[in-house]
Amino acid sequence: MNEVQQPAPHRQNSEQERARQAWAAVREVKDKDRSRDRALEKEYRSLARGLNALLQSNGLGQTLGFLKARGRRDNAHYLLLKHLTMWMQEPRHFAASNSIDEQPRNASPLAPGCVVSPRES
Repeated sequence: MNEVQQPAPHRQNSEQERARQAWAAVREVKDKDRSRDRALEKEYRSLARGLNALLQSNGLGQTLGFLKARGRRDNAHYLLLKHLTMWMQEPRHFAASNSIDEQPRNASPLAPGCVVSPRES
């Protein structure tokens, strides 16, 4: 019997896209590192593997600031910051499922997503 193919789930597509961009980033690092000991590759790998710990302990802003402060043209910090920035600049990666415009009329302006019940007189 003929099966109708369903579109792949969004998560699978976004993960495939993330993997494609990560592969392109790795290729860029490999192409830039022409040294015999592959120092740039090793430094980039070490930094990328430790990025999760940096993000969890310092937060996104501090981590990006650290990469920018340490970054010099085409070193591992610079390249990792460049690759993260390229990913984050793509609007569809951070599309919100609800916007401020879609909040209920009695939503709290101080705490988005919370509904304020009217006071009883």
